[in-house]
Amino acid sequence: MYDDKAVVEFTSSVYPTIENIWAVLIGEINGCLRKRHPSQPIEPQEASKWFMAILDRSTQSEGPQRVSTRNGEAYHYIWPYLSRCRAHVNMFLHATREHQDYILAAYDDGIRWRGENLDELRGVVNEFYEMRKIGVAEYRKQSIAKLKAYLSHTVTSKSA
Repeated sequence: MYDDKAVVEFTSSVYPTIENIWAVLIGEINGCLRKRHPSQPIEPQEASKWFMAILDRSTQSEGPQRVSTRNGEAYHYIWPYLSRCRAHVNMFLHATREHQDYILAAYDDGIRWRGENLDELRGVVNEFYEMRKIGVAEYRKQSIAKLKAYLSHTVTSKSA
């Protein structure tokens, strides 16, 4: 259902701005008006800002990037963050109500959604609560120990 290859890359000949994100999200929202969540603002501009708050923030690598054309005489911009936002809004609007409610509940607890399906999101939330319960430092120690044990088991089982 959530095929990353289906994500359409945003391209533009001018440097993209936040208004580009809102315009693209408004297009997605208007295309799925019947699938609107009750918490979602009715006004498309406000709904696009609402989605931006729920989604995970942009990272350094997701900023607008200038890309040359094949012959190098011209260029255009791609913006991976906008492409991800568009895909995730589409996923949210087509998700089950249970999945949508879980995404919003996670957001209320400070967990931003990165397009996980419902089972994966439940795992993320469980790990988040575990980390909150034992503290970040202890959680890191335990996670590193689990990872080392897993990797050593994987290496020994492959060589056997």
